[in-house]
Amino acid sequence: LDNPPQQLKEACFRLSRIQGLTGLRVSSVFTSPPMGPQDQPPFFNAVATCLYTEGPRQLLVELQAIEQAMGRVKVRHWGERCIDLDIIQMGEQLIHDIDLLIPHPGISERLFVVEPMIELLGADHKVPGLDDLGTLQKSVLHAIVHHQVHIAHAVAQFGIRKRIVHLAISLFDHRERAQCLAEHRHVGYLDGRLSHLSTEGLSLYPNEIAV
Repeated sequence: LDNPPQQLKEACFRLSRIQGLTGLRVSSVFTSPPMGPQDQPPFFNAVATCLYTEGPRQLLVELQAIEQAMGRVKVRHWGERCIDLDIIQMGEQLIHDIDLLIPHPGISERLFVVEPMIELLGADHKVPGLDDLGTLQKSVLHAIVHHQVHIAHAVAQFGIRKRIVHLAISLFDHRERAQCLAEHRHVGYLDGRLSHLSTEGLSLYPNEIAV
């Protein structure tokens, strides 16, 4: 928790050591407000793609082993943790088990997942069962703006901080990037030995995965 970028670097290094995993590529790092309890630091987010020769169950075991080795402790639901590794997509596979859902069900609601995926895979890339990433991005941005404007109007009805209404409507009228309203921002690349992983993109092939 003290150094999120370093935690991401270590996680990427450990991912690169998984047997059967090759071609690891990593997006730049984005921050976002925490999901769930708001009394915790912002989240640092990145997406990685790779080729993997084993199945989803084995990958889940490997990811959980990395989390445990890095000292992850679950304190509360959606609470603070030093690392959180999820399988976002695994080729065209559709898995709906109690403890494993692929593709990840939260993709279409999370800008901090969609934008790093676009950086690596392009806006035309499709996740099984969903629209292309470019369409998903627009949908999430629209939802953020709508939510912020709704809050601003609700506040104005009570005569509290009416300037928020002007700010929200102004941002909407000028079509500023809605993630600014949500404090979603790009914070750079993973530096150091893994910097070469942060600037390259690729397309998902049948056996490729995104985590």
